[in-house]
Amino acid sequence: MRQEPRCSRITPRTCGRRDGTAALEFAFLLPAIITLILGTVDFGRFAHSYIAVTNASRAGAGFAAIHPTTNATLSNWQELVRATVLAELSQTLPATGLVANDVTTTIPAPTIAGTYAATRITVSVTVSVPFRSIIPWPLLPQNVVLARTTVFRGVN
Repeated sequence: MRQEPRCSRITPRTCGRRDGTAALEFAFLLPAIITLILGTVDFGRFAHSYIAVTNASRAGAGFAAIHPTTNATLSNWQELVRATVLAELSQTLPATGLVANDVTTTIPAPTIAGTYAATRITVSVTVSVPFRSIIPWPLLPQNVVLARTTVFRGVN
């Protein structure tokens, strides 16, 4: 019967066989590490897209608030607001893999409330963009519509 060599301070390698232990531990941890990295990337893409949609909605509402419209110029005004939204998203769309045709912009006519002396005009801009995650995560939807509505007070 063979005896295990005694551990000594001079030859610690002979103290038990641990060949391949690091490779086995790495093989067990690799799926968890890859899942964590992909989840972080997917969440970062989601947050980036959501912030871009919010900024585009604000830019469109800001343009709509400082440029008054009438019933005669409403359609032209709505096209200008949409162009402002798309200009704001133009730097973000290529990074997220979206195209301008995917962007839905809802711009209703300004609402007027109050009496003649205290008239309040409000403009509303809704921007929505479809978002698709890289990985089909369990218990999470793969396709989500990111939508933001911004309401600003317009000028009289």
